[in-house]
Amino acid sequence: MAIRNSETVDPLPANPLRGAIAGFLLPFQALGLLRRERALWLPAAAPVAIALVSLLVCFGLILQHASEVHGWIVGGLPVLNVGAWYSWLWIGPAKLALTLLGWLLLALAAGIALAASLVVANVVASPALDVLSRRVEQVVIGRVVEEGSGGILGLPREAGRALLNELQRALSFAGVWLAIFAIGIVVPGGQAIAAPALLLLTLLYLPLDYASYVLDRRQIPFRARRAWIRRQLPTVMGFGSAAFLTMLIPGLNALALSALVVAGTLLVVRDPPPRAQQSSPR
Repeated sequence: MAIRNSETVDPLPANPLRGAIAGFLLPFQALGLLRRERALWLPAAAPVAIALVSLLVCFGLILQHASEVHGWIVGGLPVLNVGAWYSWLWIGPAKLALTLLGWLLLALAAGIALAASLVVANVVASPALDVLSRRVEQVVIGRVVEEGSGGILGLPREAGRALLNELQRALSFAGVWLAIFAIGIVVPGGQAIAAPALLLLTLLYLPLDYASYVLDRRQIPFRARRAWIRRQLPTVMGFGSAAFLTMLIPGLNALALSALVVAGTLLVVRDPPPRAQQSSPR
C-alpha cells in the first residue's frame, strides 16, 4: 500500500475479520515504512537501545524467579487425589492438563512482565518516540496535525509533555495490573482468572499506548479514545495481538518498539478519532 506523502490514506476495513487482520499487519507496514524512509532512522534508533537494556534486566529477573512464580501459580490450582486405581483413567489426564496449564500461565506471566518492561522503556524513550511519530505523520500525510503547537520553541515543552503523559499511562496500567494481580492472590483459584484478565488488559493497552503520541498531539480526550477503541475493537485487538507476540520473543520485542509506535501512528492516521478529523493542518 503506497501511503507516502498522500493527503488521504486508505480507511480501516469495516468488516471485523478484515479489520483484525489489518490491525495485525500494521507493524509489518510500519517496518516497510522504516526501511524506506531514512528520515525515520535516527529517532527510531534511540528507543530501541533503551528497550534492549530494559528487556535484558527484566529477562534476567524472570530467569532468577521463574521457579518461585511457577510454584505460586501451581499452588492456586486444584489438587487432585487418587482413590481407587481405576480413577487414574480420568485423574491422570486431568493432572497432565493442570501441569500444562501451570506452565502456560507461567509463560503468560513472563510475557506480561516483558510487556511491562517495555512500558518502562516507553517512558524513558518517550521524547524520542514523539519525534518519531511526528516524522511518520509528516511522511504519510505531509503534515503534523497538532493542537496548541508552539513551533520549534515549543519542542522542549512538548518533549516534557510526552514524558509526563507516558508516565501517567504507565502508572495507570501498573495500578490496574496490580489490582488484578492482587485479586489472583486473595481469591482462591484466582490465578486462573487473573492471568487471562491481565492478557486482555495488555492487548487493549498496547495499541492505545503506541498510538498515544499522535493522540496526545491532537488532544483527544480519554472518553473519545475509549469510543474510538470500541469502534475499531477488532483492529485494535489485532494490533494488540501482534504487539504482544513480539513481547514473547527476546530481542525482537526491543527491536520492534519503534516499529510499533510507527504502527500506532498509522492506526490513528488511517482512522482518526472524530476530534482529530476536525483539526486543521499546523
